[in-house]
Parts: sequence; structure tokens; C-alpha cells
Amino acid sequence: MAGIRLVCITDEYSSLNPGVTTALNGLLVEVSRHPEEFSEIKLISTGTDDYANVPDRIEHIEFPYPKKSKIGKVWRCPANFSRKFIDIVKSCNIVHIHGIWMGPHYYAARLCLKHNIPFVLTAHGMLEPWHWQDKGVLGYCKKRFYWVAIVYPVFRKAKVIHAITQLERDNLRILFPENRIEVIPNALDTRQMEIELNHLELQAPEPIILFLGRIHPKKGIDLLIRAFVLANLPSKWKLVIAGPEDVSGYARKLKEFIVVNGLSKKVDFIGPLYGKEKWKMYKRAWIVAVPSHSEVVGMVNLEAAACCTPSITTHETGLKDWEEGGGILLHPNVVDLTVAMNNAANWSYAERKSRGQNSFKLVKEKYSWEVIGRQWVSLYTNIQKMNVG
Repeated sequence: MAGIRLVCITDEYSSLNPGVTTALNGLLVEVSRHPEEFSEIKLISTGTDDYANVPDRIEHIEFPYPKKSKIGKVWRCPANFSRKFIDIVKSCNIVHIHGIWMGPHYYAARLCLKHNIPFVLTAHGMLEPWHWQDKGVLGYCKKRFYWVAIVYPVFRKAKVIHAITQLERDNLRILFPENRIEVIPNALDTRQMEIELNHLELQAPEPIILFLGRIHPKKGIDLLIRAFVLANLPSKWKLVIAGPEDVSGYARKLKEFIVVNGLSKKVDFIGPLYGKEKWKMYKRAWIVAVPSHSEVVGMVNLEAAACCTPSITTHETGLKDWEEGGGILLHPNVVDLTVAMNNAANWSYAERKSRGQNSFKLVKEKYSWEVIGRQWVSLYTNIQKMNVG
């Protein structure tokens, strides 16, 4: 049987789409390590590549949309994309679509059906219940119409629907009752991270509660700040919020709340962190807090654990086993967050160190590319065999 010719497609491979880009980059790096199974790997995107480096073996083909085109910008799809993309699709034997709502996702699926090419669909949490309601009634009606009238008739013919967590699988089962759904978690390249972290200076964790991610209502940062106030921790404790201001109005309200409540010396917004600066911040923190309303794993939790820093996160991330590794699971509300902060602040250094080591062990055993990569190779191989048969 000939090698797999894989094409992955996303609407934006850049810092504008960090969650999908990070997960997809990890997948590309991993499959590039298996030349015996993959004879060709291509990445198709309609954005820029300013966030992640594409492995040498992988051909990255960009279709930038006109910045002045309103439809192109909203739908992230260049003019005549379908016609330009057709030869690429016809040259492969598996297409993996990363995303739901944009033009490239729809056109790729439609072309796959037209040319009898199997495709895998990864929603990356975009179909979770919270996202159907996050833009109010009008937003829900628009999404529902687009889903029912345009994309679902195409997506329901996917060879495999990929869920990142068991929770996402249960939600996707409602939308895709007849489809094959496979659960494969997001993963981290712990091998590479260990190399990078070995070059950092060893330091004891400081009394810092760290949030790292986009400043977006979905992330529950408002809950985190209110809980920090109620926790009334000793003066040495700080809440550090690192990440880009994805929703400027939300960020402005958070900063106004901090000023009004006299927290300017206790709560720091430090902007986005990348590379070594990010790893250093993880290592400095006593604990990471990610109180998201909706998330599929959340790479921040995995990254923190790889740095031997435990995290507080929510059941809504789908990380059902997180407390096995020394982390804390709760639902996104102020009361539970307040209790969790106080408990974490009262850990002894020995307990904090033990929880961090257990977190690393959990990620190494269950969420590393050494483990997850084999699952993807097996799935792609299975799809190819089914299609040839």
C-alpha cells in the first residue's frame, strides 16, 4: 500500500488563532517523524505563518485573502479558493480539516466529497454548547442557520469526526448521531520541552497565581479576579495575567475593576509571552489558574504541567483525570475558585513540589506526542485502508 498523502487545512495558521495553531503544529511535527507511513504532507492555510515554524518535510501553501475584501476577511476565504484548491485535494488521499465556521473548511469538505477523498473533521471545541450562546440570540440564530443550511449537510459525511476530550465527544454525538467519532487528546512535545527547560535557571516558585491565555470572556478571567479579591491572601501574593487582549472591551472592564477595587499593586497585566519568557513565567508561578467556561483540554494546562507547575482548571476543559496529577478541578464560579486559591496558597513547599511532579508525570504518560502520535498514525492508516478497500 502506498504511503499516506495527507493535507491539513486551517483558516488561520498564526497568533490570531493560537489554540488551533498550537495543536495543529504539534500534529504536523509528529507526523513528519513518520516518513515510512507518510509519503507527502501538506499544510494549507489562508492566513500567515508568523506563529509557528512548519517542519521541513511539510509543504506550506498559503492562500492569503484580500485584506480589503469584507467577505474574504469575515469568512477568511480568498476569491476563487475552491478552484485554486482543487488540484491540491486531488493529489492527496486524506484531508484533515481543522475548524468549522470559515470558508476554507466548507470548500475543502465539499471538494473531498466531489472527488471521493476521505476527510477528518476536528472542531477544536468550536461546537461546544458555550460557543452556540456566546454572541447572544442573534448570534445563535446566525450560527444555527449557517450550520443547518450550509455546512452540516457536508460535514456529516466526514469519514471521522475527531473529539479532543470525552466531554467534547458527548456533545458532538448530539450533532453527529450517525458518524464515527474518535477521541484523541491534544498533546505536548515533552521531549523538546525537557531540552528547552534544561537550559533555564532553576528557581523556587514565587507566591504568584498565573493566568496565561487570550483575554477573552470564555476564559473566565473576571471570575478569577473576583475570587482573588475574596480569597484575601497575604500581601506577598500576586495575580499575574499574561496574554493578548483578544476582546478589548472585556480587557478594559477588567482593568477598570482592578483600579476601582484598589488592586493595581496586586494584579498585573503583562501582555503575551512567548518562548523562554513563557517557560520562565510558568516556573516562577506557584500555581496556574485557567477557569475557562469552555475548553478542549487547554494547552496552557499541559504546558504548566510540563514545567512541573500544577494548575487550577475546570471540568469544562474535559480533563477528567487532572486531579490524578495534582491539579485542581472545579466549575467556573467565584466560590469554588476562592476556595481553590486559599487551599493552594496554604500548600507546603513539599506538597507544591509533589503536585508539580505528579502533573508532569500525568502529561508525560497521557498527553505527550510520544503517546498521542501513535494514535494519529493508527487512525490515518485505518482510514487509508478503508478507502482503498
